[in-house]
Amino acid sequence: MRNAPQPEPIIWRDNPSAAIAADAVVSEGECAVLAGAGSAGKSWLAIRLAVEAARAAEADEQSAAACGLRIRGGTVVLLSWEMSAKRIDMAAAAMAAAKGVACLPRPAPLFPLDPDTRAHAEGRDWRPAWDAIAAAEPTLIVLDTGPKAMGGIADANAGGPVIAFLQAIERELAEIAGCAALVICHDTKAQRDAARAGEDPGAGAVAGSGQWYDSPRGVLHLSKIKGGEARVLECIKASNGREHWGATLMPLYDPPGKAGARYAGLQLGERVAPNFVQDARRRLKAETEADDERTATSAACPGDTADQRPLSSRDLV
Repeated sequence: MRNAPQPEPIIWRDNPSAAIAADAVVSEGECAVLAGAGSAGKSWLAIRLAVEAARAAEADEQSAAACGLRIRGGTVVLLSWEMSAKRIDMAAAAMAAAKGVACLPRPAPLFPLDPDTRAHAEGRDWRPAWDAIAAAEPTLIVLDTGPKAMGGIADANAGGPVIAFLQAIERELAEIAGCAALVICHDTKAQRDAARAGEDPGAGAVAGSGQWYDSPRGVLHLSKIKGGEARVLECIKASNGREHWGATLMPLYDPPGKAGARYAGLQLGERVAPNFVQDARRRLKAETEADDERTATSAACPGDTADQRPLSSRDLV
């Protein structure tokens, strides 16, 4: 095995100054987790990854940038228990995708609780779903969300079912060349509040069992900044690369700056180098509070001139 090639990265840090793919979140045959609060934009981020990976493949390029990440070009298959096929297609269309995202929308739970054994196991739809996935020859599979793919977990803090689920996914990945999996989860209320307030979400950023953090090779966390539209995407775990890098993200509207523009997901504000994510959180929080104060002042003094603050990452919409 020493002479075997190492697994190639599927999602890694978008670093234009790096000559090679470094700081992998997830590589071939592995699972990663994307956690965050509801409405933070996790599903839309996954669709953005799918759209950009498809564009790269169509242009015969090896990879594409998306929201501070890079993803290998190819097909991304989305299994969603959150969004209907129509909603997924609408999101892809808002991103000007040439075609829709390959998806199995709202399938039955794949790894449910067996009523006889009282243990989670591969359900009746597991094999048909994975056969369909393999036929698409994907580079990435997204499961949105992991707990719903398991039909809910009777004991949310139990580690055994999560380990069994992720290992079952990796067994399937071993049969699909050049493919990885990204499992979407929610975060805890305490960690959500910490991130929104500009603080480090910490290792408890994934709700439920600690195995959602411990077992996957990489963990991404997406959070909103309290009071504003800015998001922070952070790699909080990378078993085969550096951690605590990320990006600030802003909502994207189409057409930009127009009344009634439709939401088109998230776009890059700025890339954040390793160990500077906390600084970015606090800066965005300070900017948001300053904007709130200026808005309150303008409302109290309607005759004042328009806001003349300098441009910031909050203007990248």
